[in-house]
Amino acid sequence: MDIKIIEINNRFEGYSAIRYPKIICVYFLIYNGDMLYIGKTKNFQSRMCSHHNDFRKLFDKVGYIQCKTQDESSVLEEEMIEKYNPPQNGDDPIPVILRGY
Repeated sequence: MDIKIIEINNRFEGYSAIRYPKIICVYFLIYNGDMLYIGKTKNFQSRMCSHHNDFRKLFDKVGYIQCKTQDESSVLEEEMIEKYNPPQNGDDPIPVILRGY
């Protein structure tokens, strides 16, 4: 598998479509060397636009593995999540605690 890495200069670096190809792939959001999230997409360029626009997400690198089909990306995503167990792929979201209720 050929993992390609894209460096992000800082958290607030704007989205640039030219950096991300329009491909089917499995991608990895990485911060300080830790893999935080693994996802799959049929349009990497479009998906990364939404990640860049979500200021709750913090990442300084994006890795990706191009796939030939969506079925291939589904299998690979599952394998990668099982292998790396990234914290933001958990089933249980971080609970919100409402004080005073």
